[in-house]
Amino acid sequence: DMYGLKPVMAQRVVVDTKRGLGTAVDMICSRGKDELVVVELKSGYAGSRTAPATSWNGTDNRDVCKMLGPLHTAKDCVLHRHLAQLTATWQLFKQEKTTLKLLEEKGVKTISAALVYVCDSSSELHELPMWWQKRAGKILNAL
Repeated sequence: DMYGLKPVMAQRVVVDTKRGLGTAVDMICSRGKDELVVVELKSGYAGSRTAPATSWNGTDNRDVCKMLGPLHTAKDCVLHRHLAQLTATWQLFKQEKTTLKLLEEKGVKTISAALVYVCDSSSELHELPMWWQKRAGKILNAL
């Protein structure tokens, strides 16, 4: 179990019929006795994940791009795009009231989220920061 994560299921569909949104959770893992982790798994991103997207500004310099909507203060980079995707997926799962009630009855107290990068030589885990969690509903609304 990498990073203390034990796979429970893969490709779990999550939807929001009111917003017309749907996707699949790459993996749901358990961690400890009372936590489930929504995992976004990414492979093939061995380069810089934090290098910002840039745009030409008409001079010899390039401007760092920012994300849009509720993420307008975040620089646009691969890591942030993937965290936005994870945030939306995590929020869709957490909106399933019936599922959460059943999980609670089974002793699950926490639904967290993590982004895991894997490549030939290494792996890297990013827990979903609170900054992203606080914007989860706004991200879904913007979609």
